[in-house]
Amino acid sequence: MPERTSINKANTDVTAEGLETGFEALDSVFREIILQSPISTWVANKEGTLIFENAANRAMFGIDSDDQVVGKYNLFADQVLQEQGLIPAIKRVFDEGIPFEGTFDYDFSRAGHVNVPGATHKYLRVFIFPIKSQEDDCVHYAVIQHEDYTDRLAAEEQLKASEERFHALSDAAFEGIVIHNQGVGLEINEAFTRATGYNRSDVIGKRRVDIFTPESANEVMKHILSGSEEPYEVTIRRKDGSVFTAEIQGRSMVYKDQPARVTALRDITARKKAEEELCLFKQAVDTSVDGILVVKSNGTIAYINPACAAMHGYAQEELEGKPGSILMQSPKEAARILKETLETGRWVGETIQARRDLTTFIMEARLSVIDLPGSNSPGILAICRDVTAEKQAEESKRRMEEYFKEQQRQFYKRTIMAATGGKLMILEPEEISTIPGTLLETLEIKKPVDIGIVRRSVDEYAREFNMSETRIENLALCVGEAATNALKHAGGGVVDLLRDDNRLLIRISDHGPGMDALILPRATLELGYSTGHSLGMGYAVILSLSDQVSLCTGPGGTSVVIEMDITNKAEQVEIHSFPEIW
Repeated sequence: MPERTSINKANTDVTAEGLETGFEALDSVFREIILQSPISTWVANKEGTLIFENAANRAMFGIDSDDQVVGKYNLFADQVLQEQGLIPAIKRVFDEGIPFEGTFDYDFSRAGHVNVPGATHKYLRVFIFPIKSQEDDCVHYAVIQHEDYTDRLAAEEQLKASEERFHALSDAAFEGIVIHNQGVGLEINEAFTRATGYNRSDVIGKRRVDIFTPESANEVMKHILSGSEEPYEVTIRRKDGSVFTAEIQGRSMVYKDQPARVTALRDITARKKAEEELCLFKQAVDTSVDGILVVKSNGTIAYINPACAAMHGYAQEELEGKPGSILMQSPKEAARILKETLETGRWVGETIQARRDLTTFIMEARLSVIDLPGSNSPGILAICRDVTAEKQAEESKRRMEEYFKEQQRQFYKRTIMAATGGKLMILEPEEISTIPGTLLETLEIKKPVDIGIVRRSVDEYAREFNMSETRIENLALCVGEAATNALKHAGGGVVDLLRDDNRLLIRISDHGPGMDALILPRATLELGYSTGHSLGMGYAVILSLSDQVSLCTGPGGTSVVIEMDITNKAEQVEIHSFPEIW
């Protein structure tokens, strides 16, 4: 606050009247100081009336001449000061000699007791101090000085608004921000507190907060000394002692009129983990023996691993960005599979692929729709492998198995024919269906009662052809046994009655599972053997009582043709004449 100023009346031409009427009573040196001061200054007498002012005062308030205010303007009559409640404090300057200092919004045009056409409106910093007489220690004058605070106030308000915006933005930031000057904390944001556990009282104004491990601290110092603004990784130690990996980036700046450095840090622990997982995944994909392919929804190759590229005779970089259809023998097939996968979400199957040298191979592929990073359209992931060798091996095995099965069948066929003296013939489907003869009747077997109908029909035809009674009974027994087998093992069948010259032929066909070649000898020659665990007498009985039997059996069903010579009177072979086990 300004010190009180006193005036010695002995050193001036002051009179009692001069003290009341004008500034001329004051020391001429003091007068010149005020006149020449660049600071807006005016002097009031003890009644508060303006008695003298300088040019700076006139310029500040828009006063054209002294006549507008000298002897007219009065502090205690100022309406603006009254509204702001400043009059009591100003009066204390005159009554008690206590200086006044204040800052307020002042509109001189509203001082109604004076007429100042060019009066100004400003925000002022005001100082009022008393001038006392040395003889009586009374206040005779007061000096009023003004500082135009308008621009400074605007700057302060701008600074305050800027700081508020800074705090709002920095506290909303995801990155931790700290501002420091040579290690002394100046400011932090909320993200810094969340990341490190240190709050404002831990950092601001403190010389150093040890948030770095020793190795990281050296790295930070190196970047500060070099002025580098490049991001780099460090290890941060939280307030609780735990650590995490962070990426930080610093920049020099001026903060509140002093040099400083702002440092932003972000926790990249999750990112580092994701990068490690991505690196591991990429390594797995790149070294996979299976082909891995990613195509865009338009069929363009987005990624292909080395294995898949090598399958097709290309290098990896030769295929990325190319149409995926160049890998397939048929572009139309490629388009169909692409469309089906996008519509259904997946596709599994085999395709014919084309190598660079135009040779082909078989590829087994599993396709699924995926989200493609950086694209609004989905992509397709294909896991594939070359199965050509496997397919060739499977085909070779199948042909070998068929060959051995056929050889086995022919062996059994020849063996059975030799064992039965040609009485039992094992035929192929096309052979048994073309056995010559005139069709007499066709009957169906669907239920047990149908077996009796078949036997009666056979009996009638045999008698019509004058077959002996014994042969009629034997034939009916054979047909009944075969029909029973068809009903039990295949759920039914069809019986065709045919005549070829002097032979009566009965063909019983079904669509059952048939008999495997391995059991043919037992099924046809072993007395009572049954593939279905039935109690029938089996094919051995049929073979012993008939003149000729033809058999065709397999997965598509069984057909047996029983032949009986109408005129043959020779003695029939007895059942026990065949061995029980062939």
